[in-house]
Amino acid sequence: MIVIALGVLAAVMLTGCGSQEEPSPKTVPVYKPVVTKNQVTVVRDVVYGSSKAINGATFVLKMDIYYPPMGAQQQRPLVILVHGGGFAIGTNKSQWKDRAPELASYGFVVACPDYRVGNYAYPTSATIRTLIVQGMQDSRAAVRFFRQDIAQGNQYHIDPKRIFLGGFSAGAIVTGQAVYLDSLSKADAELREVIVAQGGLEGNGGHPGYDSSVTAWINMGGALIDPKYITANSKPMISIYGSNDPTVNPDDGYILSTDCTGSGGRSLSKRAESVGLGHCWVFPIMNGNHPSPMDQWEHSLARIVAFIHSFD
Repeated sequence: MIVIALGVLAAVMLTGCGSQEEPSPKTVPVYKPVVTKNQVTVVRDVVYGSSKAINGATFVLKMDIYYPPMGAQQQRPLVILVHGGGFAIGTNKSQWKDRAPELASYGFVVACPDYRVGNYAYPTSATIRTLIVQGMQDSRAAVRFFRQDIAQGNQYHIDPKRIFLGGFSAGAIVTGQAVYLDSLSKADAELREVIVAQGGLEGNGGHPGYDSSVTAWINMGGALIDPKYITANSKPMISIYGSNDPTVNPDDGYILSTDCTGSGGRSLSKRAESVGLGHCWVFPIMNGNHPSPMDQWEHSLARIVAFIHSFD
């Protein structure tokens, strides 16, 4: 690990999530890549499971895995990043094929899975809730894939205590439910019915019996259906969002103009603070819109890298 004091990054809070919009004086270190992104190896279309899509067809779950050339004895953090696309379109390559090598160059294994999307014409609350549940299940299957690999030889040399799950937009939404909706009792009656119908919280994507828990959530423009999923014993998070995001409200609003509600990064930071959940970072991009965490990738990258290293 190499830390270079090239500058400082303003954070809202370090030890707990805060609700301020303007950055506080607290800072985090700036890290330097350990290799160039051209030295990062990518293994494409690794099958990590399969499941039934919303139309009943079998969907083969695949991911691309990026990793740097590092010593075989050195265990590396794993970062699983899921793409956005409104639950209807998108692939891991569309958003991560250029960004993932940059993140991996800091000494991380980066996995970018595809998940079940809907290709719907007009979203309904029932459709969105089903797709969120399916994406949640697929995210957990991706974690279980690596947990099984760790148990059976650990070919990617992953540190099982440093596994991070997150994404952008819809990818952040499905991974957020995967991290925080850890009990069926937390879901409301309508969502609980969907979860049971789709095969439970873990789903049937593959690698049953392995743990799907992670170290923390990486939230770029995402939301939770209910902020009360977060408790004092929940996993930490980093939230990066545009302060003027009209698509996923940083406070509370509707998801894709349906009556399925969600709470964005600002609301979730307040919830985390209110329950005493520590080690949460929040970075509003002032006057930013929904794509801002991706459009300003260098901004997001530096903060994500520092967040991951805070667990060293």
